[in-house]
Amino acid sequence: MKVLFVNLYDFTSSRASLPLGIQSLYLLLENKSDFDAEICDFNKLYDNNLLTDNNFQENINDMANYIISREAKIVSIYTMCNNYHIALLLCRELNKLKSDIFVILAGPQATMVARETLMKYEYVNYIALGEGEDTILPILQGIVNNNLDNVNGIAYRKHNGVIDINWDKTKFVDINKLEIFDIEEFYRDEEIINIEVGRGCPFHCSFCSTKNFWCNNYRLKSVERIIQELEFYIDKYQMKSFVFQHDLFTYNRKYIIKFCDEILERGIDIKWACSSRIDVINEEMISKMSLSGCNCIYFGIETGSQDIQDIINKNIKIEKVEETARLVKKYNIDSIFSFIYGFPSESEHDLNQTLQLIYKLKKIEAENKKVKNTIQLWPLNFLPGTEMGEEYKDKLIFQKTSRTDFSYNKYIDNEEVSRMISNDKDVFINYYNLPKNYSERYMYLSPFIMGLFNNFYKYSTSSIDMIIEYYNGNILKMYDDILGCCLEQITKFFNVKANKYKMKEEISILFTIFEIFLKKKDINILRPDVYEIFIFERDIFDFIHFEFENKKIKNYHYNVYDFLSNQNISLQKQNNCLKFIKDEYGARIQKV
Repeated sequence: MKVLFVNLYDFTSSRASLPLGIQSLYLLLENKSDFDAEICDFNKLYDNNLLTDNNFQENINDMANYIISREAKIVSIYTMCNNYHIALLLCRELNKLKSDIFVILAGPQATMVARETLMKYEYVNYIALGEGEDTILPILQGIVNNNLDNVNGIAYRKHNGVIDINWDKTKFVDINKLEIFDIEEFYRDEEIINIEVGRGCPFHCSFCSTKNFWCNNYRLKSVERIIQELEFYIDKYQMKSFVFQHDLFTYNRKYIIKFCDEILERGIDIKWACSSRIDVINEEMISKMSLSGCNCIYFGIETGSQDIQDIINKNIKIEKVEETARLVKKYNIDSIFSFIYGFPSESEHDLNQTLQLIYKLKKIEAENKKVKNTIQLWPLNFLPGTEMGEEYKDKLIFQKTSRTDFSYNKYIDNEEVSRMISNDKDVFINYYNLPKNYSERYMYLSPFIMGLFNNFYKYSTSSIDMIIEYYNGNILKMYDDILGCCLEQITKFFNVKANKYKMKEEISILFTIFEIFLKKKDINILRPDVYEIFIFERDIFDFIHFEFENKKIKNYHYNVYDFLSNQNISLQKQNNCLKFIKDEYGARIQKV
C-alpha cells in the first residue's frame, strides 16, 4: 500500500526546502515497513514548471489531480500556519474526487489546532500529532484496519462523530536512532544540506509555539551521531556546507566545545550555520565554532526594548546584544539578527528602541564589511496555543484587505479563503492581529527596514548616517516622514519585495524614495551637504549597475570624494569634478 507525503507549495519563499519531518517519516516507511512511500514536493513541481501557478482554485484542483495520479491509498499533508487553508481545501477536493483515499493532516499547525479542525471541517478525519517516527506505523495500520483505539499521536473522528485525541506528551523519539536522511533525488543537486541536530527549546517565550509542539523537551543528537551524518554527506555527495536545524544548538557549552574539538581533530573541512541566543554563548565557544567552520549564527533578539523583553518572557539583556555581535564579528562569523514588532504593549518608544538596535548592529557590520549582520524584522504573528495568542484572542481582528506580512497575497486574497478565515479565529488566529497593527505604518515597516539596512545601507552609508543624525536617532520618525511623502513609492517597493525582484531593482526604488523624501522635507535645502552626499552615492550605484557608458563626468558642490575616502575629513563646500570609469579593473572614480 502506498503512502504519499505531500509538501505544499511555499509561495512566500524562493528557497523552500523539504521539511525534515517528511524526510524522516519517508525513510522510516521505506526501510522499516511494508508500506511503499513516496514524496510529492509541490515546490519542485512548480519551480520546475511541471505544474503551472494559476489562480487559487485552479492550483487546488491541479494539486488534487496530481496527488490522485500518484495512486496512493494514504496521503499525509504537512502543514504550517501559512498554508493551513490550502491544506484544508486540498483535503476537501481530494474527498470529492476520490473519497476512498485516507487523508492525514500533520505538522505543527494541524497539531496545534487538531480538535478545532475536526470539530469544524467534516471532510478532515485524521490529524497526526507531534513528532511521528514512533507513531506513524501504528497510525497507518490503525487507519487501514479501522481501529485507532489506544493508538498514540492521532486525533480522529469516530464513525459516531465523536472526536478522539490520543497524545501522550511524555513519550519522545530517540533522535539518535533515526535514519540518516538520504533521499538522492532531493540531495544530489543541493549546495547546502540541512541536518536535524536536535529538537525542542528549554525557554518559554510567550509568543512562540515551539515549546508546545515539542512538549518542552529539549534534545540534541550525540556529537558522535552528528559527526557520522556529516561524514556520510561528505563522502556520498562531496558536501561542504551544512545548516544545523535546531532552535538552540548552543545551549550546552560543554557539548559545543566537544563538538568543535571533534570536527578539528578529525580534520573535517566544512562550513556550518546554527541558531543560538546571546545569553548562552561566550567567546570561548565562538572561537571554537569559528575554527571548526561555523560561518553564520542566527540570533532571535525580538525587541530592542528591555521592558518588552521581560513582558514576552524572552529575558535577553539588551546590553549583551552589541557585545555578542562584536564577538561574533571578531571571529569572522556572519550573523542573522531577527526582530519582531507589534507586541500588544509595545509603545512607539519601544519600537524605536528596536529600530535603533538594528541600526547599531548595521554600524558594527560597517566596521568590517567582510562580515555580514543580516537583519530580519517581522510583524508579530499570534499563534495557536501560545500564551500571547490565548491572552489576546478576543482583541484580535481579521481585515481581508490589509496585509501585515508578505504571506497576504493571492493565496489568501480569495473570497472563499477570506470567509473561512473570518469565520474561524481558533484555527486561523495567525491571520488575525491587533487593530493597531493593520495600519499602513505597520504594513510597510518590515520590508522597508529590511530593504534599507540589508541592501540599501551599504550603498548609501554616509547619507543614511547623516539623515539618522538629522533625526537625532529617531528612526521611527524618519520612517513616518518617508511614508507620509512617498506612500506610492513605498507601496511599489512592497510589491517588488513580495514578488522577489532582483536586489538592484529594490535598491534603485529606495534611492528614488529617499530622493523624493529629501526634496519634499527640504532637507536638501536645510542640509545641502546631506543631499550632495546622497546624490554622489546614488551616482556611484547607478554607474556600477545601470550605466552603459564606460566613462562619465559629474560635478559636485562639496568635497564628496575626499569625504567618502576619508571620513576624518570634514564635508566642506568645494567644487569637485569627478570622472567615473569602468574598465578591466572594475569601476573607479578619479578627480578631474
